[in-house]
Amino acid sequence: MMKMKWTMVLCGTLLAMPVMAEETPAAENMFKMFDTDNNGVVSEQEYVTAAAERARRNFKRVDANNDGQLTTDEVNNAGKRVRKAIEERRQPHDTNQ
Repeated sequence: MMKMKWTMVLCGTLLAMPVMAEETPAAENMFKMFDTDNNGVVSEQEYVTAAAERARRNFKRVDANNDGQLTTDEVNNAGKRVRKAIEERRQPHDTNQ
């Protein structure tokens, strides 16, 4: 069960990273953060290290009770928070306030 939980977190982390392929300031900053030796390319080791660090941070965000384990409720609640944040960003903002 624990192996499956880590697999979900790592897969989610790794699947989110290809978004960096878009040429945006955020993607450039992310690339620079991954390229720890500043040689202009990201090695497999740099990528894996960055992915592991990101996975740890994401795990801590999802682990609501800080017990070092993820429950389906915690994962579902985290997903709801993410979906809500995405929806809020998609809604047009009232500029007349």
